[in-house]
Amino acid sequence: MSFDVCWNRTRVEWRNHPERAPWCVEAVLTEKVFLGGQPQMKVICRIARIIEDHVDDPAEQERFWHAARARFGKLHRLDHRDRWQIEIELWGR
Repeated sequence: MSFDVCWNRTRVEWRNHPERAPWCVEAVLTEKVFLGGQPQMKVICRIARIIEDHVDDPAEQERFWHAARARFGKLHRLDHRDRWQIEIELWGR
């Protein structure tokens, strides 16, 4: 598999009181490619994100997985084996 999942920590964009905006954890799908003989990580897409304070909330987890599976449905370059491997990586987090 040439795909990998990276995790970014970002703030939610709030116009009012941006200093109090919650932090999110987002899953980003990357692909390992070689450019000019050098290995590079190419960002394919953001898979989904979840608010950091709500990671243990079942409803938020369901929203995360719903968004992730919707994104996977739009990525026609993934076969079932790649998608299965990516989901295993997401579950491991």
